[in-house]
Amino acid sequence: MHRHFRLTALAALFLSGAFSVWAADTPVKGGTLIYLEQQPHTNLYPPAGGFYPNGGILNQITDKLTWQNPKTLEIEPWIAESWTSNADKTEYTFHLRKGVTFSDGTPLDAAAVAKNFDTYGLGDKAHRLPVSEVINNYQRSEVIDPLTVKFYFNKPSPGFLQGTATIGSGLVSLSTLQRNFEELGDARHIIGSGPFVVQDEKPGRELTLVYTAGTKLTYLGNYIAPVAGSADSYWWFNVRYGSVSGWMRGDCVRILTQEEKALYDKTGNPDAPREATYRTLSLNDTGDDVTALQNKLVEKGMLISGAYTAGLYDTATRNAVLAFQKSYGLAQDGIAGEKTQHALFGTVPEGTYSGGTVTPVLYPVEKIDWYTGGIQSIWSVGTVGVVTDVYTGISFRAQRLYGDNHADCEPLTTADTAAICRIYGVSNAQEISDREQALQSWRRRPLWVTIGTRTFCASMYGIPHNYEGDRIPDNNYNGQFCVHFVNSRTHSTNRVDERASYNGYFSHQDAIQYAYSHSQSGIK
Repeated sequence: MHRHFRLTALAALFLSGAFSVWAADTPVKGGTLIYLEQQPHTNLYPPAGGFYPNGGILNQITDKLTWQNPKTLEIEPWIAESWTSNADKTEYTFHLRKGVTFSDGTPLDAAAVAKNFDTYGLGDKAHRLPVSEVINNYQRSEVIDPLTVKFYFNKPSPGFLQGTATIGSGLVSLSTLQRNFEELGDARHIIGSGPFVVQDEKPGRELTLVYTAGTKLTYLGNYIAPVAGSADSYWWFNVRYGSVSGWMRGDCVRILTQEEKALYDKTGNPDAPREATYRTLSLNDTGDDVTALQNKLVEKGMLISGAYTAGLYDTATRNAVLAFQKSYGLAQDGIAGEKTQHALFGTVPEGTYSGGTVTPVLYPVEKIDWYTGGIQSIWSVGTVGVVTDVYTGISFRAQRLYGDNHADCEPLTTADTAAICRIYGVSNAQEISDREQALQSWRRRPLWVTIGTRTFCASMYGIPHNYEGDRIPDNNYNGQFCVHFVNSRTHSTNRVDERASYNGYFSHQDAIQYAYSHSQSGIK
């Protein structure tokens, strides 16, 4: 059976393209690696990975909770950033990396990890998926929060941690686990989060894997520079992804600067707009920031070089700002405020990537009935509250604007919208709607809402809606989001959203209870 590992366009130390492992110590220049496997794979259900042709593919397309360092034999982080266990090894708790997705865009979160190990530990008779040989005494899983999962065992299981690092414990998407065992012989049905994705398969003959761009690699510190006069003009870098190490050609990686790395660590995107703060500039102001503004206006073609006094906010500069504001759909006042300068320089407000816009005081958390508890008067229309997302701890300001059955709200400013985007892991609010299925942004999110000197448990549906009713035009959030309290009702059904958890996720009333039970103190 032939396997193709195709080197594609750019990826980064942080990948901008494809990855290949070379057998020789000296790298060989190449574009597509083809090798012959004596036997074709039989089934790619991860616990079947012990058969080498199966495992060789699974190792490329799936990630694992941990990996075992072959030199030290220590178990090291992979998808799990950290873990703990009790003394007798009957309970293990794993804390997962943020922002990991499967290749179909669905989140690799605690619910997905729990489903994987419930299947591997207990089997799934309905889909004929057998129990894994490396997991013994498995009892059940518990999703603590979106990034924390706990496993329970009937007897001490000291080998479980090592088992999470084996090929047979590769993590696959929920859609993969909904297929029957017989379907998993087709590699195109295996959705993982690993460095490769399956591009094509000719069963029993040929399999083509393409690297996932944007994958972060670990640089191992070794490189080979081009030799003068050599046919190979490329740099080569020694890198590792998970348990796979090898050499990466220089034009297929991107080495991040310190600033780019800081942006990547904060946002998952090294090209995200940088954070900045600006003073408001108007006629007769002077300074280096005025010069920077003028230079940018010249670059944008809004200001003619030599037609203004450098460093002085003169009439020519004001007119150029007016022209820029008009072309970008901003309020036209000729004053370079923060919003105008962010648009001009392509930046975002300070704090956009570091968390919320406010640090609230959380009072003893209360449950309050939407209809009988007085919350509609406490958070009356037009009143601003501080909303804290329980999962992430990010807080932002929201104004209640509509809502008879629940509170329909908008973020108060662009910075508050940016905080919501941080909560959902997106770059702009429209993505919350556009990528609804991939992000599963329809999930209800537990909240604490602080109004004055009281804090209430609540639940949010964050997908923007009611575009026509948008009331705050300059907050970069088109429409409203919903905030629910005890016994509030939804738009679509006019019923209390209180059905039992489905697909491992909350109803609004479940989320409210979660927020209440996870507060430091509560009042019924």
